[in-house]
Amino acid sequence: PPPVFKGSKMQLSKMLCRVTLLSASMWWLSYAEDEESNSRKSYDFERDVGGIPNDTTEETLRHNTATFTGFLKSDASYSSLYFANKTYHFYPGVYGRDIVDFHMYINGTLRFHRPDVIEAVPDTIVMDEKDTREIGRPWPCIFIEHSQDLIFSSPDPGSRYHEGGSGKNYNDESFIDTEYGKANRGVIDGHGSEFWGVPVVGYIQLREFRPDLLLMQYTSNVLIEYLIFQDSPRWTLHLDVDNLVVRYSSVVARRTYGDGHSGADMTASNTDGIDLFGTNVHVHDVDIWNQDDCIAVKDTASNMLFERIHGSGIGLVIGSIGETAVSNITFRDSFLYKPYKGIYMKFRTEEGAGLIENVLYENITILESQQWGIWIGPAQQVDQFNMLGPPPFPCNAQLCSLCWPSVPMSTCKGHPASQFKNITLRNINIYNKKGSPGVIIGSDSAPIDGIIFDNVVVSKDIPPAYQNLDRNKMFPGLVRPVDDKYVSPFKVGLYYSVVLFVALSFATLIALGIARCFNVKTGRLSPGAGRWSAIPQEEEYALQEGEKGKGGKDMRITSHKRKVLALVLGSIAIVLLIHHFMSYEEISREEQPQYFSCEGVVGGVATGTTWPVPSCFNYKA
Repeated sequence: PPPVFKGSKMQLSKMLCRVTLLSASMWWLSYAEDEESNSRKSYDFERDVGGIPNDTTEETLRHNTATFTGFLKSDASYSSLYFANKTYHFYPGVYGRDIVDFHMYINGTLRFHRPDVIEAVPDTIVMDEKDTREIGRPWPCIFIEHSQDLIFSSPDPGSRYHEGGSGKNYNDESFIDTEYGKANRGVIDGHGSEFWGVPVVGYIQLREFRPDLLLMQYTSNVLIEYLIFQDSPRWTLHLDVDNLVVRYSSVVARRTYGDGHSGADMTASNTDGIDLFGTNVHVHDVDIWNQDDCIAVKDTASNMLFERIHGSGIGLVIGSIGETAVSNITFRDSFLYKPYKGIYMKFRTEEGAGLIENVLYENITILESQQWGIWIGPAQQVDQFNMLGPPPFPCNAQLCSLCWPSVPMSTCKGHPASQFKNITLRNINIYNKKGSPGVIIGSDSAPIDGIIFDNVVVSKDIPPAYQNLDRNKMFPGLVRPVDDKYVSPFKVGLYYSVVLFVALSFATLIALGIARCFNVKTGRLSPGAGRWSAIPQEEEYALQEGEKGKGGKDMRITSHKRKVLALVLGSIAIVLLIHHFMSYEEISREEQPQYFSCEGVVGGVATGTTWPVPSCFNYKA
């Protein structure tokens, strides 16, 4: 008879996941060995293909884009393409499909630029609801589909390791390059600042109609290693790939050199690090510094392992998930530095029923989370909208408002149909959090079922090992310089001054409207007998003719002074009210040492040294 596995379904799923990932890794090892013995044709992009380096003219941008695309369409299969240590400039829209057994090695930089007109991929174009305008997905910088057996790397195996190393360890399964940042790594640069534009204003102009840096779909057997992906206009690595390995690479998207995520940095919105669909994925030894999800496991994903990840952004994410199932996902041995959120699992929209099950976060350190250390529940975001349509009001949301809990009366509720099952957080350390440890929100109709916090500890003190960290060592991708003409200390100060001026002007208009409304209905205010009293409307006209008040004072002057005073006081009051709303979240979370919200949970268990214990959990020693 067949052997009987004595263990839980989750343990069986994890075992199968590890076996599958091991098989994928062994496939790559055997593939790399076979590669040396197989004959393949090699091309140099400049010498053999006709690429032009170090030139940003319109003609060259179009030429390089067309040349690269033409090569991928006709000569890429069973070949290798090399980019020398120079900078090659392109427009988005490099495209290839039906490619088999292709290797691309980058020694220099591939840099993309914003065209005058951002075009959409033809098969994504549809008419909007009023049939007046076409909308779709913009061309990614590099777009590959329906392909298999691909490698994207640095120039050759011998230079893949730091100085003094060699390529002899390439096929050693146990080898881990802990100093991959010292390797000579090529760069794919999306030149995101050209798309992000002026902070806030740039987003209003393009919203999400910005290209991904590298998109692969309907593709299998892919290795990405020893590369730096910089300043993607939108998602950096958008990978719908089966049998994928990503390693020894860096993702960077930032607008300043700041130690964290300032308001200016966060305007590089939607710059996800690695977004993953598909199955049998192994991502390891990667550093990501961006302004959105560091890693995002997407719909239909399964059998994925992430380890030794250094991230600073909106954390290690599963979601947002719609009407699909995601299963067998493991994050382990990773470090998050000043993330906006740390561990983040989320469902989107109220439609349909999704499932996230058999998930393990293990040995994760979260240092100084800026918003929430742990978030398990609905996606905190604005309503979904098309890329070219008018942006929605930021506080609108089907499930959880982006303004919650900053703005009173904003709401956040669990998904009525989608469910989390068999979720384990083990050996999680959150140091010097900013506010509450986090949020755990299910619903009565679809509760979070079977969640375990094992040694999940929140501490105010930062251990000596994490004090005075060398950011460039933890995040070797940060050695790349910031190249953003729209952001500088002077310009950021100017932008915020403009925003403040607009806010004050708006407040003044509101106060003026209130004063005008009050004037019309009840007359002007006048001092009298140590108190304020109203001047009847019929006396208004007399005052306009220059009548003298008591003591011979010109009441027109006094009235104008009072109006100015009322406007100033009204403006200050409104600005203070806005400031109160903006700081409401901070105040609310700081006042609660426990998890800010814990509801809609069945079978929640806290064990070991877990502190604090979520209020909707049971503690078991």
